Amino acid sequence: MTDSATTLPLADGASTTPAEHLTPNQRALLRFKRNHPAVLSLIFVVVFFAIILVWPFASSVGPNTLSDAQFQAPSAHHWRGTDIHGRDVLARIM
Repeated sequence: MTDSATTLPLADGASTTPAEHLTPNQRALLRFKRNHPAVLSLIFVVVFFAIILVWPFASSVGPNTLSDAQFQAPSAHHWRGTDIHGRDVLARIM
């Protein structure tokens, strides 16, 4: 026999009893996990910042390295081309 006064329905169809009380932080985390666009956005932001942190170690060209390749179009070596001083534009952006 179940007592409807002691069980509380949740949004996802499950139920909880007062003994399973969730803290406000736990409820917020559960609500966040159910929000799929927010989870995907968090994953995107984490990956974006990981790329930013790893890029200086993975780049073969420094952002202030000068060369004679001024105003070059994008190529395999300079993905975004070069500026007036021959600096790699992508390395300067990242």
